[in-house]
Parts: sequence; structure tokens; C-alpha cells
Amino acid sequence: MIGEVPMRKFEHQIHDRALIAAMLDQIPIVHVGCSDGGWPYVVPLSFGYEMTEEALQVYLHSAREGHKADLWERDPRVSLTFSIFQNRPNHPYLGEIHDYRSVMANGLIRRVPRQGRDSLHGRGFQAILRHNGRRPAQFDVPHYGFMDLYLVECPWERVTAKAELPFTTPAGAALPPWEKVVTGGAGEWDSAFFFNRKVYGTADGGAPLPLAPLPPLGETTLPAVPVKLTFRWQPPAADFDCDVIALVLDGAGSLQRRYDLAFYNQMTDRSGAVLHLGDDRLGRAGEEALSVDLSALPEPWEQVTFFLSAHQGDSRGHHLGMLPNLQLTVETAAGATLAQGSLAGDWAGQGSALAAKLTRTGTGWRLTGPDGSAWADWRATALFAAHGLEQWRE
Repeated sequence: MIGEVPMRKFEHQIHDRALIAAMLDQIPIVHVGCSDGGWPYVVPLSFGYEMTEEALQVYLHSAREGHKADLWERDPRVSLTFSIFQNRPNHPYLGEIHDYRSVMANGLIRRVPRQGRDSLHGRGFQAILRHNGRRPAQFDVPHYGFMDLYLVECPWERVTAKAELPFTTPAGAALPPWEKVVTGGAGEWDSAFFFNRKVYGTADGGAPLPLAPLPPLGETTLPAVPVKLTFRWQPPAADFDCDVIALVLDGAGSLQRRYDLAFYNQMTDRSGAVLHLGDDRLGRAGEEALSVDLSALPEPWEQVTFFLSAHQGDSRGHHLGMLPNLQLTVETAAGATLAQGSLAGDWAGQGSALAAKLTRTGTGWRLTGPDGSAWADWRATALFAAHGLEQWRE
């Protein structure tokens, strides 16, 4: 996993290692931060790098003696920031007046010995020379005899990368040349594509459970306690990918911000009371669940609405009318069933639809099933405008 801490604007995050390598190839300097007692100490350095399955390995060279070397010896925990920025206030490109590439990483730094069978000294210096466009023969220049080599090993879960305008191929890592900026770049980048894509691709979950028929879900009053809602269905095809998306709405049924949402790319909503428990492509096929702490959902949020979405339904030829058996079970944290039943709607040709809703009442929460709301577009972003949020990319 690349980046264990989720980004607030997750659609800007770069997950692919080949794309991260292409970004690093564009960036000449790394800023290395460490602890200097009660203050951080940050120094810019040239660098080289290699990648393994386990970690991003960053090579640095430094004088043998000095303040930073003393600090690294005292506390080897360091933070690395690689970045490059393009400002173009008078020439918007794809709708943006600036662009950047940024990689951040945490790791442990150590001095690399010059001698030894497994020494990485020569290899590390070659990585630095290569990254800075120097010839391998320049490894023997005299001043290197007075320099030490350091290695920072950053586990991939401690590495994050992002770009203002995300890209999907290594060639996209290069910022556009100025000639291209001033002569092209009309329109906007496809923000909805990056918001709704699944970075893990088309992973297949475990075999679905057989589902016995259930009577239709009836209106039920739930107590204000933590509950788990489990949606189950029989996938009509091996590549049919159905998702559950939860929107947290105010009393007028409006979505106040894009963060009032829990789905496969943003597991927890802004209030922290709604938690998506994982995409079925990574778990059991035909089953997605969410936990909702009805005792902790603060004002002004008065509704939690649950939508089904046929992921990439337009390109795959899928729609929600293909689901033969959709069910919902609501349980307490202890596993006691509070409500259970089938969900059905006239969803032929529809990419997304409201499947269930929780509404705050005076004494608890009212659970209801489908109300006929459906949309041809399967994307979570298509639900935003329908719930009053027109500008969601802030």
C-alpha cells in the first residue's frame, strides 16, 4: 500500500510506483527534515533513488562532519519532501493557474560504509549521478573522497504522492512546456474520472453468499445507537461491480460539502459517524457494509442516504436493473437484527439509485427503503448536484 494516511483530496493522489518514479525524475532537490531539539531542522540536498518492493530508497551525500550529520546520528528519523511547481496565473492550463508534483516520505537514515561485501556506496553514488544527469565516470572526482553517503529507506506505506493535475502514464509527470501552456490547454481536466476511479483496479472479491428470498423492507424506527447496515446482492455477471455510497445530508436534504460522504475512495464522512467498511471487490463479492453511529451523528445532519452504483456501468453495459436480489440487514454492534428485507425499484437502465434512507426523528431514526430516485450516471459526483452541491472541487 502506498500512503497509509488518506489524503483529503484523494483524487489528486498518485498511487502507482512507476508514476512516482516519473515524478522523482522531474524533481532535482529533496528537502530533508529532522529533529533539532525543540525545533525541526530542514536542509535541501541533491539525491538519487531506487525502488524495491518494500521501500523507496533515497541516497544522499553530505560532508563527513556538520550539524545535520550530528542530528542524523542522534535521531535517524527523517522526513523527505520532493516537489516541483509551475505558476501560470495569466495562462490557465486545463482550467488551473498552477500545477505541481509532490512526494513526501518518512524513513530512517543511515551512513553507508565505503567498504564491505554488501556495501551500497558505489551504487548509491551512481544513483545520485544518474539522477543529476552526470556521467558515471564523474564518480571519481576528488571531492567525493571527503563526502559521506547516506541511505534513507522509506516503507511504501510511509510514502505519499500527489499532483494538481493527476495523470495516468509516466509521460504525464512532466509539467507542460511554456509553449504548450500559452497555446493550448483549453477546457478542464476530468476531475470526475479521478474522483470515481478505483486505484486497485478490477480486483475480484471472494465468492458471493447464496441469498434466500426476503419480504420487502418495511419502514422501521431504529434507536439512536451504533448500527451496521449490510447490503447484499447476487452479482449477475463476474465483472458486475456494485457499490454502496452514503451521503450525509442536512434537514433540507442538501449535501453541504463533498466530505459529507462515505464510499470506496473516502471511507469516513466528515462527521466521523459514518464508516464504509470496504469495497466488495476486495472482500466478499456482492456484499458491502457501513457502520453508522446514530448516537454520535451531530447536527445539522438529519439524514443518511444510501445509494447503489453500477461502477463503470456505461462502459461495461451494466445497470441496476440487472440486480435480481438485493437485500439489507441492519444490526446492532452486538449483532442483534433490527431490520431486514429486500430492496427493489424500477432501475432498468439506471446507473445509480437511492436504496435506503435514515431520517432523524424525535426519539430515534426512521429507516425507509427505495423512494424511486434514480440516475443514469453511476458516478458519486453525479449525486452531488442532485443534492444541492454544485461546486465540489474546493
